[in-house]
Amino acid sequence: MLTINQSVDLLSEQIEALIDQQIEAGIVHDYFKSGVNGSGIHYLNIDPNNEFICQVNPKRDPAKRGLLKTGKKGCFLCEENMPDEEDGIRLGSDWKLYPNPRPYERNHTVLVKLKKEGYHPFQLISNKEDILKALEIIWKLAHVEGRGDYNLTFNSTNAGASSRHFHFQLFECHLPIMDFGVAVMNYAKVRIGEVKDYPAGVLVIEGRDKEDVASKTWEAIDRLNTYWKDFVPYVLLFKVVDGQFRVYIFPRAAESPAELNPELINTKFGVCEMSGMTIVYKDDMVEDISLDIFTESLKAASNLAVFRQLKSML
Repeated sequence: MLTINQSVDLLSEQIEALIDQQIEAGIVHDYFKSGVNGSGIHYLNIDPNNEFICQVNPKRDPAKRGLLKTGKKGCFLCEENMPDEEDGIRLGSDWKLYPNPRPYERNHTVLVKLKKEGYHPFQLISNKEDILKALEIIWKLAHVEGRGDYNLTFNSTNAGASSRHFHFQLFECHLPIMDFGVAVMNYAKVRIGEVKDYPAGVLVIEGRDKEDVASKTWEAIDRLNTYWKDFVPYVLLFKVVDGQFRVYIFPRAAESPAELNPELINTKFGVCEMSGMTIVYKDDMVEDISLDIFTESLKAASNLAVFRQLKSML
């Protein structure tokens, strides 16, 4: 059983202690803890200007990701299905933070909404409280504790989620989209904007007040959930930039670009891919990923029509 003094330790330190313990327990692969040498993980630039990158990570083979207790089947994020050695950190009555057994960046953890009697939380944001929780956690890590490279992300169902059990992802790295500017369309208390010169349509909501940013983000997500004839999948990136909350919202048209064009990338695009870092698990998957192919894949995975309408509604 993991013992952490949550009243004293920084959350970032709690996460690192948790990962250390779970490496020792044999749950987590330690290739980001000890460095990537010998793990088979490497990075390739997709374009000469280094705007987009590709991570080759053999541990991210979809067949190897979920861990289940011997004899169990079903949801690998439900506590009763987890190996006995798997442990996490409780964050209030409804949430628990677990290390990702097959991480794709440093300090990769999964913030899981706990299953309760008669309620199995589904991988859609259905209320403002979930957004407030995300903003609370990213503020603590990135602003209060000074770990500005932390990302808190969400992939909805049909948009790269590895499980339909509700969860956020937390990991520490610099994502390429952070090098692109934001064109602000208003200068109200909560600013609405879009990422400039980016292949995908990305809405940006930014402000200093957590409640106001959560309310405007929920307004956008509620429309993606319900406004159009069909549900519009989405991925979200929560950041703190210059002392302000910033939420990136990516409406989606396809989970894999190849669904719309077989010549494009044939992997599921989650928030990392939509943010400019594609992840593959075999070297031969990289051979056909040129800058043009990656750019067109971002366009295909993005729902540009919904993005334009949503932008005009807020």
